[in-house]
Amino acid sequence: MNEQKRLSGGILALIIKEGKGSYYYGDNSFWLLDDWEPEIIRGTYIHELALLKVCPEEWPGELLEKHRPELIINLDDKVLLSNYYDQALETRIPSDWEGRWIESQDDFIKHISTEDRFWEELI
Repeated sequence: MNEQKRLSGGILALIIKEGKGSYYYGDNSFWLLDDWEPEIIRGTYIHELALLKVCPEEWPGELLEKHRPELIINLDDKVLLSNYYDQALETRIPSDWEGRWIESQDDFIKHISTEDRFWEELI
């Protein structure tokens, strides 16, 4: 599938599992974690997202310039950080999770490890 067409109308999320970050791109319904609570508890949520996994390292320059992560979902620490402006995704989390809205993109990016900042390495 054409990567540019695939990357429209969704949210780029960095998901951290077992200390390793990977990027996924999908519509809002995938990031409403309270709807996915049974899968999160069973540990199958990440498998449900398999088709959404993207490799920004392989994107052409125009995609790198256009797309930045707007969510960080840390499955290890049960934390969702959001810089997504349209919905309060940080409130749609399981009861034992922490959710936070971070308005400033610069402040949000500080929560992403240097090795996961693909745009800094490739542009």
